[in-house]
Amino acid sequence: KTADKTEANIDETITYTFTVTNTGNVPLADVSIDDDKIQGITGPAAGDDANNDGKLDLTETWTYTGTYVVQLSDICQDIVNTAKASADDPCNPEARIESPTDSVTVGTLYNAALAVDKTADKTEANVDETITYTFTVTNVGNVPLADVSIDDDKIQGITGPAAGDDANNDGKLDLTETWTYTGTYQVQLADICTDIVNTAKASADDPCNPEVKIESPTDSVTV
Repeated sequence: KTADKTEANIDETITYTFTVTNTGNVPLADVSIDDDKIQGITGPAAGDDANNDGKLDLTETWTYTGTYVVQLSDICQDIVNTAKASADDPCNPEARIESPTDSVTVGTLYNAALAVDKTADKTEANVDETITYTFTVTNVGNVPLADVSIDDDKIQGITGPAAGDDANNDGKLDLTETWTYTGTYQVQLADICTDIVNTAKASADDPCNPEVKIESPTDSVTV
């Protein structure tokens, strides 16, 4: 058994090839492949059964193929699947003979990452004036991200995502979505002698380790 790639991403298709040979001394009928992940394996390929007798002869090699689409549930570990070939026992048609198993490992391209872009609604502000900040969060990895939040060193009570941002209402920041958060800051007398510089970062649960948070690079705004 072989695979057409060594690494794969979510929703990518892996094509497996199963090459079956007769290592005994009698032709074998009703050859099939069983795989613990792949359904709908087809074969043998055209021309493999050279004499068209429906039997795998000692001089023939039969090739089968099957595909597997990488699922989100696969992404936290390698994809390892195992196949075996079987055929009717020529001396006992009610029994099947089986080959030793063969496995293939395909690595998964796991990348949990997000980015935040922060803007302010003004470039200058006076004492007691309110600055409204907008935080735009995007998924720059390859897996949906849950429990997305914003941390800012000056702003409390940041809210979001905005209505409609979570297009499929699954509670996860998908690769196709942009989530927007907002927060406000009232300029204090203590701020007035310097520019107001505050820094934000976005964080989310690590899909492969829910006890760990992944974090975006920080982004700062100066008012």
